[in-house]
Amino acid sequence: MENDGLTVEQRARIERNRLDALERLKQRKPTTMVVKPSSAPQPTPTAPVTAEKKKLNWRMVVQLDSSATFCTAAYVERVGINKPAVEDQIPPNVLSLFHGVESPQRTFNLSGIEFCGSLYPFQREGVELALSRNGRVMLADDMGLGKSIQALAIAVFYRLEWPLLIITPASMVASWHEQVKRWIPSVPVDTIRVVYDGKGELDGLVNILSYDLAVKLLPVTACKFGVVIADESHALKNSESKRSKVIVPVLKQAGRAILLSGTPALSRPLELYPQIQAVQPKLFSRFFDFGKRYCNGHRGTFGWDFKGSSNLRELQLVLERTILIRRMKDEVLSQLPRKLRHQVKQKDLDMFKKLLDLRKIPQNIDDESLEEFQKKTEYMALWKRTAELKLPAMLEYIDDLLDADHKMLIFAHHQSVLDAFEGHLLVKKTRFIRIDGKTATSSRQDLCTAFQTDPTIRVAVLSITAASTGLTLTAATTVIFAELFWNPGVLLQAEDRAHRIGQCDAVNVHYLLAKGTSDDLIWPLITKKLEMLEEVGLCKNDFSKMQKQQHDPSQLRLDKFIRKRPHSSDSDAIELSE
Repeated sequence: MENDGLTVEQRARIERNRLDALERLKQRKPTTMVVKPSSAPQPTPTAPVTAEKKKLNWRMVVQLDSSATFCTAAYVERVGINKPAVEDQIPPNVLSLFHGVESPQRTFNLSGIEFCGSLYPFQREGVELALSRNGRVMLADDMGLGKSIQALAIAVFYRLEWPLLIITPASMVASWHEQVKRWIPSVPVDTIRVVYDGKGELDGLVNILSYDLAVKLLPVTACKFGVVIADESHALKNSESKRSKVIVPVLKQAGRAILLSGTPALSRPLELYPQIQAVQPKLFSRFFDFGKRYCNGHRGTFGWDFKGSSNLRELQLVLERTILIRRMKDEVLSQLPRKLRHQVKQKDLDMFKKLLDLRKIPQNIDDESLEEFQKKTEYMALWKRTAELKLPAMLEYIDDLLDADHKMLIFAHHQSVLDAFEGHLLVKKTRFIRIDGKTATSSRQDLCTAFQTDPTIRVAVLSITAASTGLTLTAATTVIFAELFWNPGVLLQAEDRAHRIGQCDAVNVHYLLAKGTSDDLIWPLITKKLEMLEEVGLCKNDFSKMQKQQHDPSQLRLDKFIRKRPHSSDSDAIELSE
């Protein structure tokens, strides 16, 4: 019998409802609606065929009662379109989701969850909604809203179905271990298996390992996991990757599958498909159908192209009604301080024009080319050179913020830039921590704890890719981006290392940009991608509405080397002078 998470009683009730509905349909006069014309042979109907119907070659005829009118009306109201071509465009399984009134959310007895009293009200609601969906959900709350504790609460509710498997980025393995010990002390320590290398075994009651090790160990383990948590599940965005081919089937087979990601669609809707398949495979059984409707699927020069986006509002509603749980900070934590973004523009220096030949870079670079940035030598060289040329002014900017007595996070990508900040802080005798790809997984949590608790540690120098997820650094109130990154989802995650539960002050995020450099190419495309994510309901961040002039009072002391740009239409932007 298929493992759909339903009890025998639930299956029996569903079957009775189905038979009752069929009986009611037999007693009503059916209305015929053509779903999609086709050149397929016309089937032999059981009822007389009118002359009008003979003109059509049907592939499928659906018998709908009067509720179809309500179904269509609900679709129009929720999706926000005027006159949908229901017969030809809307997939029947999608339209059915708008049939009738949604059932009220069930209530559950959470007393068996030993840390239930530590949950915020919205977290408790999230847990109950996940349980009403039989423990198969994509928990996509905004970064910093406590997805991990909600996932553990869901897992504990289904404790009788364990072993529990937790798959997470390598940098978060130790953190998950600490959270399991903290929130579920009833789990014997000797039954927790934390795997740091390929020699470990997944034979514990709770098993924690990284995505890379999961690819190696899951195919050879005999253990069947009843509950699986996949943290930062956007790691499964590529259907063709070995990671997805190994882990997605494990999620499908598990009785409960809990996917966690603050940015489940980092770039395109097609990246959602493997995650949807992992949670509810029957929702869109064929990628071609999903891609054609939601990824603007069309025939290109070299075959079908699914790299676009379409019908995003519809996709958002479908996901919300089936698998997606998504709350934003401003919706559930009104007491959380604001996050203010500032765009700090460096003066358009002549040396940039001399040293950076932008003529070699196409000015009409598109969204697809943005992701190709890392694959093209000339793009990478321009990106790295941009950061190096910006360094002198950026170091001066950091110095003044240090004088204002702020704890801060400094994000950069290239090792040479991280090294420059480290060397400068050593000269200034400023205590700091550094976390990048070379930092041992076992020591990351200790570094974060030191930054959070030691007031003499003023700065965290962080790699954008290695430290953008899973770390809590709420002791900082200032976040600096010395370099841009082509994926806006990563930038958002990095911002929210400071802007999350536990933060008591406003968080100021500073993007240090320079005209005439690669920043001019990357920045507009970041804003374009964020607009797409906002359409599907996975992002409510608009970089185009930055508060460019509203800076901390401490920044008024920057007048020795910061000045307003004269006679500029962008009067609220500031520049760093030489």
